[in-house]
Amino acid sequence: MATTRSIKTLPPLVELEKWFTVAGSDLVWKTNYFPDLVGKRAGYRRPDGYIEVKKQKHKMLAHRIAYYIHTKQDPGNYFIDHIDGNPSNNNPDNLRLVTQMENMRNCRRLRKNNTSGKPGVRRVIISGIEYWKASVFLRGKLLHLGSYATKEAAVAAREVAEKFLYGKYAPIALDPEEVFSFYVADENVDQNRSE
Repeated sequence: MATTRSIKTLPPLVELEKWFTVAGSDLVWKTNYFPDLVGKRAGYRRPDGYIEVKKQKHKMLAHRIAYYIHTKQDPGNYFIDHIDGNPSNNNPDNLRLVTQMENMRNCRRLRKNNTSGKPGVRRVIISGIEYWKASVFLRGKLLHLGSYATKEAAVAAREVAEKFLYGKYAPIALDPEEVFSFYVADENVDQNRSE
């Protein structure tokens, strides 16, 4: 059974605009009970990198407030994605409204047992021969992208699949020439094995 996180509702926009303003990548206090804080960055950095703000009885995430103030659109039950993957960068140009699934596609965290440095790429050794497998999830199903002689080729296959399947929610930008060179190199290795 899939679980979804509960998203706290934000106070009305009128209140938020009285309390905060967005300056660069920071949410800044406009008014505060402590006058020394006016004009300074609001909130504190949590261990996961997100900035959390407390005002009156409200505990809020700074990126949700920044998005709401900038776009005048309440995010409601949607997620706010940091395009560059940095949870502390709350510049409105770095924020976009997404579903939970779209937000997870842009996730950069690796599993603890990942050895390749790239999600969906793993090393396999059979009978002393090392090769790399690439895979990607789509709508809850695992799609196998193939086996490759080099880690770079498997990573390139994964990145091409991400860009094709996830579009603008893919976690990285690709250099097509670099990807193509990995495929050419990988085909040459496969041809050498068959000879």
